[in-house]
Amino acid sequence: MDYKRYIELTQTDPQKAKLYKNSFIPDRLFKYISLCGDSSKDEKRFRSLQKGELHLGTYSDYNDPFEGTYLLIDEVNLSAHGWKEGMVSDIYHSLVNGFKICSLAETTEQNMPMWAYYANNHKGFCVEYSFTDKQKDYIFPVSYENERHEATSQLSNLIYDEIHVAMNYLGDDVGKKVDMIKPESARTNVIVFLTIAAKHKSWSHEKEYRIITSDNHDSFPAIPSRIYAGKDCDSASIERLTEITKEYQNTGFPVELYQMKFDPNNKHFELDEKRIV
Repeated sequence: MDYKRYIELTQTDPQKAKLYKNSFIPDRLFKYISLCGDSSKDEKRFRSLQKGELHLGTYSDYNDPFEGTYLLIDEVNLSAHGWKEGMVSDIYHSLVNGFKICSLAETTEQNMPMWAYYANNHKGFCVEYSFTDKQKDYIFPVSYENERHEATSQLSNLIYDEIHVAMNYLGDDVGKKVDMIKPESARTNVIVFLTIAAKHKSWSHEKEYRIITSDNHDSFPAIPSRIYAGKDCDSASIERLTEITKEYQNTGFPVELYQMKFDPNNKHFELDEKRIV
């Protein structure tokens, strides 16, 4: 997807921008989930799957130290133009933290690095989701970049315009000023998307997509279509996944459960998929 084109469309024709962006969202996306052996933590993950929910967090929850830092802010330049030190950065990061995200992958259940990174070496599970057009409104492709983007003027102009207060009277209460920024405005959304949906090219093998919402919910509705237990997933976890799958089937959802198996005679670098229910 060409994010430059998307950004231009958000400012001229938001509906066309949405349709353009959604055309790049695959019908199927995958979520790799770790099971750490802590019964209470693992049960939360099972419960989310059972309830048809994907957990939403903030960018600060993620494992990349450069997460949420795609846009560069020149504090020296801002100070020279009368901005209080750290004010733009504080408002900017508070604004971005107001959005919730969830990561998914376009890669399939046969991605060995994803099993290793995010499903604790095949002990966890992977879920395949099929998304409706309405759900795709909240899903964005991650843009993989070589360098960060200098955005001092963009951010300062956005903040100045959105809160409708002259710089000399902004004051110290950053929290109240953030509340005055309209989270649904096209320019605000663009800033957030550039921040949350951009990573260094070294992560491009993950083919990541992100659910991004501006509401206060901690979850996003999503019914699984297939569940894949890791090849080293323990019997108790497989039993729990079987229970969840049967509940879906009994209520009319055609969810299927498989377990990944190693076949020493398979000439391909792929695991076999054994149907459980």
